[in-house]
Parts: sequence; C-alpha cells; structure tokens
Amino acid sequence: VNWQNQLLEQMPFLSQDFYLVKDNYKLVEKKHYQRQDQATQIGPVTECAGYGFNCCDPNSSIGQGQSISRALDCPESCFTSCQPRPVVLAFNASGNYNIYTKTVTLSNHDVVDFAASINQNQTKIDHVLIDFGDGRTQKLNQLNKIEIEHQYDCPQTQCLYTAKIKLVTVKGISSLDSSIAHIKVLVQN
Repeated sequence: VNWQNQLLEQMPFLSQDFYLVKDNYKLVEKKHYQRQDQATQIGPVTECAGYGFNCCDPNSSIGQGQSISRALDCPESCFTSCQPRPVVLAFNASGNYNIYTKTVTLSNHDVVDFAASINQNQTKIDHVLIDFGDGRTQKLNQLNKIEIEHQYDCPQTQCLYTAKIKLVTVKGISSLDSSIAHIKVLVQN
C-alpha cells in the first residue's frame, strides 16, 4: 500500500480510483484514494492555464475563487478568475521633490501639492483615499483631476512621513499598495 500512495503522490493525474491487480489481470481489490487538495492535485505540475485557471497580474487585477500554488508560471497568482482593479499610474508632489527617491523635502508648516494619475481599468471607482502619513487622511470623490494640498507640521527637529494614495471601487476592491503609490515626506525645522 505504501508504494501505491507514493505512486499517487508522484503521479497525481492518475484517477482517484486505483485498482490493484493480480496475475492474469484479475481484479483482486478496488481501493478509492481521496486526495487532500483536489485543486493542487489535478494533473501534473503545469502552467496555470493547464489547471483551467488564470494568472492574475497583481498590479491590475485581484484573484478570485480558488488558487493553486503549484502553477509553474504564476504560483502566487493562479486563481479561478481575475477581477480588474484600478491602477495608480503616478503619484507626485510639488516643491523640492526627488523623483528618484520619491521624497519631498520641506520646512515645518509648508504646504505640499499632491497629484495623481490613475487608470480605472474597467472598474468604477467609488473614492480616492489619501493618507498623508501624519495621522490625517482625506477622501476624494472627484476623479477627473486628482490634486490636493496638505500642510505638514513637525513637533521635532525632523519628521519623516509616508503619504499614500489608494483607489477604491464600488465593489470595495482597492488598488495595489505599491511604491508607485507612496511618497516620503521629510519635514525639517
């Protein structure tokens, strides 16, 4: 029986019913083996589409339904289906802004203008949420021009905040929280 279990583990594409045979192909015993995880055991290790699933690009979609971690081409994003998600294309700041480090440097009580470019990606965006990193947030419902200003106050010699932008659809699906959606804000007294 041990070699049979090993055979099924090595060759999961065999049917669930495994037949033991004896001399002259006479059936001696029929044994049913229940696989522990049907989704990861159907067929040999292959690409995501080989399981009938889809590779979801985490930047522009979110996986829905069952997932498979054995897919060779997208082990972390192989799902039954993919739901589109909105995409932050750019998030920038005014003033002394370094585009390479995505850091804006300013003095205490200075105002920063933030602007964003987005792609709704076949979704309907309900709102845009901007977290300024200093404990304050702002919700925007206007999507045609995403621009907002914010004044930073630093009670110390120097403060480092991280401003973030998030797009939320009417279905509650959020944009990816990536480095594109972040800006470091260095406030110096």
